[in-house]
Amino acid sequence: IDKDTLKFENQISQLSESLKVKESELDLLKSTFLKKENKMKQELDDCQRSLSSSNSRYQWLEEEHENLVSLNQSSSQQLNDVKKDHQRTVKQLEQEVKSLNLTIENNSLDHIKEKERVTALTNQLSSLTTQIKVIELENDQLKQQLSHQASSKQ
Repeated sequence: IDKDTLKFENQISQLSESLKVKESELDLLKSTFLKKENKMKQELDDCQRSLSSSNSRYQWLEEEHENLVSLNQSSSQQLNDVKKDHQRTVKQLEQEVKSLNLTIENNSLDHIKEKERVTALTNQLSSLTTQIKVIELENDQLKQQLSHQASSKQ
């Protein structure tokens, strides 16, 4: 065997050792990469679950908001209807009170009975006024809930 062959075999041996070291480094890099890839996949799955949960919550809040808007509109319509009814009733009751007062003045025999009827009508008027105040309070509460829902949504 000549010198060149020995030198060549020596170089081959060195290159073979160097290749083994590089392969070992590559295996380590692959392992590190796979661990990081798995960790990132897990983080991505967690983020997707969180996003899905947030989307569900947002959709629920949207539905609740729509329900409150609808409820508020319904309550506002009811309040308007009650106010109109109250105005009609007030006018009717005022006319009846006037009529009863004239009857009381003109009919001394029925004076006591007519006075009681005026009192009952006045109580009815007071009751209707109280009902309107209660409905207005409920409407204000619904408006506050709607406002709170809107600010919570933002």
